[in-house]
Amino acid sequence: MPYALRNSVVLIVILAIVVGIGGYIWMIRQPAKIEEKEQRIAELDEEIARIPALITNYNRLVEELEDQRRRWEGRTKDIPRTDLTGETYDYFNRSIDRSGGFVKLDMIYQGKTEHDRYGYNTYHLRGEAPFPVFYNFLWYLENGRRLYRLHQVNLRGVETYDDDTGMPQLLVTFDMQLRGYFTNVEELFSSTGRRPVRPNGLRYNPFQPLILSDIPPNIHGLIESERSELRAVLPDRAILVDHEGEVQTVRVGDEVYLGFVTKIVPEEGMVEFMLNKGGIIERFNLYIRQNDNNNGR
Repeated sequence: MPYALRNSVVLIVILAIVVGIGGYIWMIRQPAKIEEKEQRIAELDEEIARIPALITNYNRLVEELEDQRRRWEGRTKDIPRTDLTGETYDYFNRSIDRSGGFVKLDMIYQGKTEHDRYGYNTYHLRGEAPFPVFYNFLWYLENGRRLYRLHQVNLRGVETYDDDTGMPQLLVTFDMQLRGYFTNVEELFSSTGRRPVRPNGLRYNPFQPLILSDIPPNIHGLIESERSELRAVLPDRAILVDHEGEVQTVRVGDEVYLGFVTKIVPEEGMVEFMLNKGGIIERFNLYIRQNDNNNGR
């Protein structure tokens, strides 16, 4: 092959290779890279657009964290590992002693409820007290060291006479369900936050009527139905424990303080009384107190 022809062939081959490589880069590889870069630029633009929202969320989370830290460091409740019935009753008695008066209290344990990291015992409390004293007792339960939660509360104002002085007095009978909590989280066993030391001032008694009923004193020692507890209901009679702890039996038509027994319903564990409070006729139902979580009244 002549020398000039061979050089021409070599040049043509080299040129074809260069054109092929250049065409591949220009028509295939370069557009793909451009598309990739454009997609990355779009993603960066989206991230930049989200930065203000991310900063806002970050600041909000920081504030929530600080608030939770303050709450944790300022917690005022101790939650023990166990809640023993005897210790709880003793705690209630100490709260009564601090309440500034007498609180008649009857407690029934209604069972335990347990979850993964905590649980609670349920108690049914029933009794009576002058409203200011009951208010203080309730305040100490809510603001004391131990964690208790009121689940149900029923209050009733009762006008009666003091057995010692013979003077009229206004009492509040209460019927409430309370939960005493316990936990296996050691950090909750004790707290370091400051606790209020005394109840807030009580400006008025919501159970104090504007006009007191003109009711007669209980000179015959009749059963005061609103201050009694129903223990058993039979087809023809019911057994009660009065406010002095005496066991009494009543039948339909029997006289009680300010009224009469009008109905006995064994199926519902209920006795109905019709009371005359100074000309105001009132129907009052008394129920048996059940010893379980679901049926307690």
